[in-house]
Amino acid sequence: MNLKQLREEAGLRAEEAAFKLEIALSTLRNWESGKHKPTMTPHQFANVLKIYQCTLDDFCQAMDESMGLIKK
Repeated sequence: MNLKQLREEAGLRAEEAAFKLEIALSTLRNWESGKHKPTMTPHQFANVLKIYQCTLDDFCQAMDESMGLIKK
C-alpha cells in the first residue's frame, strides 16, 4: 500500500488531508507520487498517524512504496 492508498483507506480526499496536515496540496501530491520524501516535525508525524488512522509501520511501508523502494 502506498501513501495515496493509505490516505484513501482513511476516507480522506487529498484536499482534506493536506488541510488537516497543514501542508500545501502540492506537497501532499509530491509525497504520494514519490517525488519528495515526507519531512515532518515530531508533532506533524504524530498528527499524520492519527489522521491516517495507521501505525508507524504502516506509514513507513507506504512511504517506502511511494518512493519506489518496495515493489507493489
